[in-house]
Formats: sequence, structure tokens, C-alpha cells
Amino acid sequence: MMTDNLDFSIPIDEFSFSGGVAEMIYGESKAYNDIGAYLAEEIKALMEEYELPIFEPENKIRATVIGAGSFSLSVSGSTCYFDKSILFPLENIPVINVNILKENFSPENLEKEVNRAFKRFDMQEGGDLVALYFKDPIHRSAYYLPEFAKAIEKALPNSISKNMMIILIFGQDMGGSVGIALRRETAIQSNLICMDELELEEGDWIDIGAPLYSGQAFPVTVKSLVFNKNKNSS
Repeated sequence: MMTDNLDFSIPIDEFSFSGGVAEMIYGESKAYNDIGAYLAEEIKALMEEYELPIFEPENKIRATVIGAGSFSLSVSGSTCYFDKSILFPLENIPVINVNILKENFSPENLEKEVNRAFKRFDMQEGGDLVALYFKDPIHRSAYYLPEFAKAIEKALPNSISKNMMIILIFGQDMGGSVGIALRRETAIQSNLICMDELELEEGDWIDIGAPLYSGQAFPVTVKSLVFNKNKNSS
């Protein structure tokens, strides 16, 4: 909430509606093959049930979701890895969190959690472009990096076979190391971006700008819903 709670202690003389659904409530708009028509019918039924007076404004404003989104500009860490043939900017990429931490990392768990991450958002591995976000997935050592790289390869077979872009983002300073390990240990040889030191939330969307500082860091616009905070991973 960005304002105080509404005060309903004062009697309300009339009710009005705005937005695309309002057009349907007042019978002035066609359906768009979504839930708008059902929502309008339910609102009208409730207004009649409670005998609430409706006022129809002259201008009903076709979009009322104003201020529901927030934008912030971040800069990634300076140890990123990317395929230099990729054209920037990349826009409107959904972020999905992979629930792997050092304490529960194993190649099998990583593959399972990547699959779960795609399913949570009804997305297809190899069909939808996403940014996979890992908060702190492994101990950054020469032993774990090859294991992690091979597990990523196994978890993204369709993306690799279609040569789709693979975007991996880490909360910790490890993007460059993971990128090098993937290039050395796996069949992922192109269309790869590994960034780090970014704080993201599942449900964010990001734009990635052209690299800065000779390709060592990226400007990232993070687009979040204002009520998209303090979420628990599931």
C-alpha cells in the first residue's frame, strides 16, 4: 500500500467505476477474451444485491493501474561473462528464482529446482526466455564450479539444443567464474550471459543494457510491483 487505508466511516452517496472493466459494467465495451466480462457481471450483480447507487462518469479511464509498478536501475558486479555476439538491450525478461543454496546443492537438486522454477510460472524450458536467479548456490571453488556447470547443462537441454539465450544471474560474486566453467565444461558455447551481485525477487522483470567498463558490468533496470516485496520462495 502506498497510501493510508480508506476511511469508510463517512456515508457514500454514489459509486463509480473506471478502467476497461468499467466499460463493460456500463455496457459500452466488447469482451476481450479475458476475465473482464466475468468480473463486470459479478460487480453489477453485487451492486444490485446491495442496492448501491451507481454513477456513470463521462470519462471512465481505460487503464487504472497507475503507480502499481516501480522501476529501479542497478549495475551488476564487475565479474560478468557474456557472449559478445549478443545484441543489447534485452528487454522485459522475467526473473524466476531457483531455490538452490550451498546447503542443498547437488547436481540432481539443481536440475529438479530448475524444472520447478519453470513450472511455477507456467513457462517452458526451451520455449520461454527467462533469467534464472541464484542467490548463493555453491561454494565458489574449483571443485564445485565444474559440477555446477554440468548440472546447468543437464537442466536446460531444450534451450541448448535450440541455441536459445541462457541468462544466469547470481546474488554473489561468481558470474565470471560460472561463465568460464560453462564454456569449458559444457556444450554451451554461445548465447550465454552470466551476471552477479544483483538483488532480485521472483516476479521481477528486467531490462539489460549494453555492457559498461569494457564489458565487465551491465546496467539493469528492475521492474517490480509495489506489493511484490517480502515474498517467500515456494
